[in-house]
Amino acid sequence: MSLIVTCICGARLRAKPEAAGRRIKCPKCGQRIEVPAPAAPAKRDDAGPLDLLQQLTDGEGMSPEAPPAVTPARPIETVAYERDAAMARAALRGGSAKHDAISRPRRSFWGDLLFAFAYPVASTENGVNLAIITAISLAAPLCLQAGSVCCLLAFGALFVYGWKAAVFMNVVTDTAAGSDDLPGIKMEQGWFEDVIVPAFTYTATFLVSLSPAIVYGVVASSGLVNYNAIVHAVWAGFGAFMWPMVMLLFSMGVWRMIFRPDLVLVTLAQTILPYLAIWAALLAAVAIQILPALSGMLLRLGLSVPTYTASAIGFGYGIVTDVVGTYLMLVSMRLIGLYYLHFKQRFVFKLE
Repeated sequence: MSLIVTCICGARLRAKPEAAGRRIKCPKCGQRIEVPAPAAPAKRDDAGPLDLLQQLTDGEGMSPEAPPAVTPARPIETVAYERDAAMARAALRGGSAKHDAISRPRRSFWGDLLFAFAYPVASTENGVNLAIITAISLAAPLCLQAGSVCCLLAFGALFVYGWKAAVFMNVVTDTAAGSDDLPGIKMEQGWFEDVIVPAFTYTATFLVSLSPAIVYGVVASSGLVNYNAIVHAVWAGFGAFMWPMVMLLFSMGVWRMIFRPDLVLVTLAQTILPYLAIWAALLAAVAIQILPALSGMLLRLGLSVPTYTASAIGFGYGIVTDVVGTYLMLVSMRLIGLYYLHFKQRFVFKLE
């Protein structure tokens, strides 16, 4: 029999019996609530066999089964953006979640934008998770360098890539739900669902965003149209501009919205300023990550690069850029989630 729980926003949810004691996310407001254990059936120790038989003969005990009692779910004490538990309890007693941070964050978007740069180290738990993420991220280049000796180590680099992809997308979804916590290692559904699927999904966001430029390049190379470098660059720039929105759609599991570009473009037009801020942060993160490869390519082509850049190219510089790039990407994923959390009322489609 399904368990019925009530969120603090008033939504009634059904959960499977095996979900008792676990936390589920409310599809209406995004708040994580705990499913209570089902109440044990009452036992009548004072009724003997003859009494029960007499009740059945008289027609007692034959009434239809009463509907299951609705047990209010116990909300999590830490409410997103609302560290004052007293206010959260007051909103619960009042029967309204209008003061809940899920529907109305306490900080403005621009205040949250500045806070996002401190988000990876905003708490002790976040700092520990950041250290773990950084340490695992640094294992990827080591595995790639040793991959020529052992194929298993090369596979380890792919595993790190998939795990980082899962962390990045979890930052988007958790922030969109109102969480201030940096997600750590999650292997709840197995390595395929928690590593392989996120790796392909994360890669798909780049392919989908750059698909206009890719299609143009293929068509031009086939001779159907004359190739124009400026047109190709414009399509590539448009894809880079659309990538934060594509990442949001894929992270929230509504990737089918890419087939409704009209709705997506209207949403962007209504939220253009915060979207530009997010895009600028993402551009900085990607630029720092590709700088070593770009500088090395320029040197191989015989082009001059700044002296400090040329001397810095190497394994140590790669480690520094990987650490900084991972930090900036976490900040950027945070901004994408904040973009939806603060401006979802302006979206012309629903992601939840």
